[in-house]
Amino acid sequence: MSAEGDGDQIDGGGFEHTSPAEPGLDGSIIGILQVDGRRAAAQIAREVGVTERVVRRRLAVLQEEEIIQITTVADPFVLGYSALAMLGIRRDGTRGSSELIADIARLDACDYAVAVTGRFDLLVEILCRDTADLLRTIEQQVMTIPGVGRVETFPYLDLRYQEPVWARARAKTAAAGVGREVVRLDDIDRGLIRALSADGRAPFRDLSAKLGVSATQVRARLRRLTSSGAVRVMAIAKPRSLGFETLAWVGIRLAPGVTVDEVANRLAGLRAVAYLIVTVGTFDILAEVVCVDLADLSHLLDEGFRHLGEIARVEALVCLDQHYERLRPLI
Repeated sequence: MSAEGDGDQIDGGGFEHTSPAEPGLDGSIIGILQVDGRRAAAQIAREVGVTERVVRRRLAVLQEEEIIQITTVADPFVLGYSALAMLGIRRDGTRGSSELIADIARLDACDYAVAVTGRFDLLVEILCRDTADLLRTIEQQVMTIPGVGRVETFPYLDLRYQEPVWARARAKTAAAGVGREVVRLDDIDRGLIRALSADGRAPFRDLSAKLGVSATQVRARLRRLTSSGAVRVMAIAKPRSLGFETLAWVGIRLAPGVTVDEVANRLAGLRAVAYLIVTVGTFDILAEVVCVDLADLSHLLDEGFRHLGEIARVEALVCLDQHYERLRPLI
């Protein structure tokens, strides 16, 4: 089924004989779920040429091992967040990166945190209701966590491009990325998105009971949200599970006198760019890139970034460890 259909509950029995999938099977299943996270197991089975039981078993393993999470993806502004920032954090030396990143990822405002090489130890994306909330979050929550040393804030002037499907980002088959079509959300819409962010494959009967409306109305609301492009229900996958061994954030400083708008549009069209923001501070642009390996990253930096005359400086921060949190609409 498409996103309008009923998501499958993954049964908990029969996993005692689970073994690694045949090469490519998990990747095929993940690829389908990145297009439509609510695709029925029976339909996936027909598309990949295995039994429905095998698909259900692999789905359970992929989720239990946290290789994928099936959730909602949306432009944060659509969900009520008007103040976004990337924080570049240096540790004070009292705690390791993995311990610190786990604490930061638990903050309600954090939806993404990654350990990186280079000038920062961590990059953390935070989403807030407004600038006052952003300031409070940084001062009262982030900077009070033991182990946090220096924090540099990169406020988002514009979220120019967002494509969470790695293969699409590299091929640029969806050049617009996640859209920002204006969609008015009421309390039921927000409740639906919140429920699907926790379990993107929740059956319509369960969603109906939770929201207090009919399953028909739930279907119609989800169809409106997904067809507009404002919200996707999809699998968020660990890059290595799809063959992408190297992720990096590229910080770009423009040459004097250069207008950021044209350069940002050009960079958003580069293969491998999955996320691009216009900001202020040490960098004018921050771009997340998805690469097969370090050699691929090196080639991308040379051919895609460093040869552009409008760019004065390029700095790559290679990702070492990632934490994603489920994005929910503000109440």
